[in-house]
Amino acid sequence: MLYTPAINKALKICGKVHLDQTDKNEVPYLAHPLHLAEQMDTEEEICTALLHDVLEDGLLSADNLREQGIPETVVDAVLLLTKKEDMPYFDYIQSIADGTSENQATQDSQSATFTEEVFSIARKVKLADLRHNSELGRLSVVSSRDIKRLEKYRKAQTILGDLTFKHRTPFGSITVEVNKKPYAFHVKQDLEQRGISLEIDTLPLSIDDLLMVRYDFGGKIVDYESNETTVSTIYQKGQTLIRVEAFSGSKFNYSEHAPYQLINRTGTYKIVNDPIKFRSYPHDHIITLSFSWEQNESETYRMTL
Repeated sequence: MLYTPAINKALKICGKVHLDQTDKNEVPYLAHPLHLAEQMDTEEEICTALLHDVLEDGLLSADNLREQGIPETVVDAVLLLTKKEDMPYFDYIQSIADGTSENQATQDSQSATFTEEVFSIARKVKLADLRHNSELGRLSVVSSRDIKRLEKYRKAQTILGDLTFKHRTPFGSITVEVNKKPYAFHVKQDLEQRGISLEIDTLPLSIDDLLMVRYDFGGKIVDYESNETTVSTIYQKGQTLIRVEAFSGSKFNYSEHAPYQLINRTGTYKIVNDPIKFRSYPHDHIITLSFSWEQNESETYRMTL
């Protein structure tokens, strides 16, 4: 994390406001804004992450932040992130996603000028906030209310574009269903634009839920490969080879060390253990599949198995 004069001022304000506060697990609340700040890149983003909750209880105003030397861009972003009491939650999230200024939460002596830079900072901090608040590993005991809150945060992440119900590739679309209903997932793009990874969180799910990754690239299956942790299916469409890799620690076998079991090569999983028990480590409760493509230099593809 950077340490500039503005960031040091934000750290001091954050420390004073949240000094005696704790989270739902009675951990000092300061850990939350500090965790968000560590994920940011610029001075404005770090300051906003540190201060994103300081106006919520009304003890400080935007003018107070300005008087203490906080940059105007940061003050505006914090205003955007502070929900008005009478504003429905998902309208608040939508205003951040759309770049509208309906959620100026406090009345202060200087009108905010919400530029695209301000909205970009607010979106980045809000997504980090949602991800951290979705980490059920922070809780000693998980209740049904916590699961409902997680589902609420997943919807907010979908509105902000962090999760999606459909991803389009050059060769076809990919969707995920749980018990035949659409289910949101996260996509990581390969830097060379030659593949993607899907991350599917199982935490809101229950034992016996059936999760299916659906895709149809219109080609033919030309090969299968597998090892102890990965099952690969290779399709050929024209001169392009498309590799789908489904990761599973126990392949097709039941394991008490994972919440899910891979049922088939194409990416069907069954929840076999309560995902809540695996909440402390994301790699345990998140299903990962990768899709990659490359040009086939030979006229025909010979099966290796």
